[in-house]
Amino acid sequence: KIFLSIVTVLFFSSISNSVSAKSYVCTNIQGISTKFVKGQISSGKDGFAGTTITINVDTSEKEKKQQSAIGTGNNKINEPIMFLNMEKNDGWMSFLAIRKSVIRTYTIHFKKQPPLLGFTESQTQLFTGVPQIRSYFAQCR
Repeated sequence: KIFLSIVTVLFFSSISNSVSAKSYVCTNIQGISTKFVKGQISSGKDGFAGTTITINVDTSEKEKKQQSAIGTGNNKINEPIMFLNMEKNDGWMSFLAIRKSVIRTYTIHFKKQPPLLGFTESQTQLFTGVPQIRSYFAQCR
């Protein structure tokens, strides 16, 4: 845990000289849901329309703010996220949220204009127990 904290602080120090925190506000979410039902794989459009996801990335050790993903609108999300990896040359950084009922990955493609959010969920569907994977892109500012 200490090693991960040190790596995270060094990472954020390297990508930001003057900005202590950065928020990516991501809208126009579009994606697809894939399910495994009764021995069959099915897919279809998924419903994150009308949701805004804000990814808060803390770049300052002094602030000690929690990195977070916050969803407002049709789908409510408010969860801490953990830094996973960054590829400076390709321009992306990834985060992970682990919850009791779902695992989410968030990847910010910060070199794209506008920046993009790639977002995945792996879970069992509520009330049915059906395995489900959902994948999205959103435009950020």
